Amino acid sequence: MPLARLESTGLPYVADQWGASVTQLFDKAVAEVAKLPEPEQDALAAILLEEIAFERRWSEAFAGSQEALARLAEEALAEHASGRTASL
Repeated sequence: MPLARLESTGLPYVADQWGASVTQLFDKAVAEVAKLPEPEQDALAAILLEEIAFERRWSEAFAGSQEALARLAEEALAEHASGRTASL
Protein backbone atom coordinates (compact mmCIF):
# COMPACT_ATOMS: atom_id res chain seq x y z
CA MET A 1 0.00 0.00 0.00
CA PRO A 2 1.45 3.41 -0.93
CA LEU A 3 2.34 5.62 2.01
CA ALA A 4 -0.16 8.28 0.98
CA ARG A 5 -3.00 5.76 1.34
CA LEU A 6 -1.78 4.70 4.77
CA GLU A 7 -2.45 8.18 6.14
CA SER A 8 -6.17 7.48 6.41
CA THR A 9 -5.61 4.30 8.46
CA GLY A 10 -4.13 6.11 11.46
CA LEU A 11 -1.52 3.34 11.72
CA PRO A 12 2.22 3.91 11.83
CA TYR A 13 3.39 4.08 8.23
CA VAL A 14 6.77 2.39 8.04
CA ALA A 15 6.21 -0.11 10.83
CA ASP A 16 2.97 -1.36 9.28
CA GLN A 17 4.17 -1.48 5.70
CA TRP A 18 7.55 -3.11 6.28
CA GLY A 19 7.10 -4.87 9.60
CA ALA A 20 10.03 -2.89 10.99
CA SER A 21 10.29 -0.78 14.09
CA VAL A 22 10.94 2.95 13.60
CA THR A 23 10.96 5.89 15.97
CA GLN A 24 7.91 8.06 16.35
CA LEU A 25 9.83 11.02 14.94
CA PHE A 26 10.80 9.10 11.81
CA ASP A 27 7.24 7.86 11.43
CA LYS A 28 5.99 11.45 11.73
CA ALA A 29 8.47 12.57 9.06
CA VAL A 30 7.30 9.82 6.71
CA ALA A 31 3.69 10.85 7.32
CA GLU A 32 4.54 14.42 6.32
CA VAL A 33 6.51 13.32 3.27
CA ALA A 34 3.54 11.19 2.20
CA LYS A 35 1.50 14.39 1.86
CA LEU A 36 3.90 15.84 -0.72
CA PRO A 37 3.70 15.36 -4.48
CA GLU A 38 5.57 12.31 -5.78
CA PRO A 39 8.49 14.30 -7.29
CA GLU A 40 9.16 15.89 -3.89
CA GLN A 41 8.84 12.50 -2.16
CA ASP A 42 11.37 11.05 -4.59
CA ALA A 43 13.76 13.98 -4.07
CA LEU A 44 13.65 13.56 -0.29
CA ALA A 45 14.03 9.80 -0.60
CA ALA A 46 17.09 10.27 -2.82
CA ILE A 47 18.65 12.65 -0.29
CA LEU A 48 18.00 10.24 2.57
CA LEU A 49 19.39 7.26 0.65
CA GLU A 50 22.51 9.23 -0.33
CA GLU A 51 23.07 10.20 3.30
CA ILE A 52 22.68 6.61 4.47
CA ALA A 53 25.13 5.41 1.80
CA PHE A 54 27.63 8.12 2.77
CA GLU A 55 27.41 7.23 6.45
CA ARG A 56 27.82 3.54 5.65
CA ARG A 57 30.93 4.21 3.53
CA TRP A 58 32.38 6.47 6.22
CA SER A 59 31.76 3.88 8.94
CA GLU A 60 33.36 1.13 6.85
CA ALA A 61 36.40 3.29 6.03
CA PHE A 62 36.80 4.35 9.66
CA ALA A 63 36.42 0.80 10.96
CA GLY A 64 39.13 -0.37 8.57
CA SER A 65 41.57 2.27 9.78
CA GLN A 66 41.46 1.64 13.53
CA GLU A 67 44.79 -0.21 13.68
CA ALA A 68 46.55 2.47 11.61
CA LEU A 69 45.07 5.25 13.75
CA ALA A 70 46.14 3.49 16.95
CA ARG A 71 49.67 3.06 15.60
CA LEU A 72 49.85 6.76 14.62
CA ALA A 73 48.58 7.78 18.06
CA GLU A 74 51.25 5.65 19.75
CA GLU A 75 53.94 7.22 17.57
CA ALA A 76 52.69 10.72 18.36
CA LEU A 77 52.65 10.02 22.09
CA ALA A 78 56.17 8.58 21.93
CA GLU A 79 57.41 11.65 20.03
CA HIS A 80 55.80 13.92 22.60
CA ALA A 81 57.24 11.94 25.52
CA SER A 82 60.73 12.16 24.01
CA GLY A 83 60.44 15.93 23.56
CA ARG A 84 60.32 15.85 19.75
CA THR A 85 57.12 17.92 19.57
CA ALA A 86 56.47 21.63 19.89
CA SER A 87 53.54 23.48 21.42
CA LEU A 88 51.28 25.26 18.98
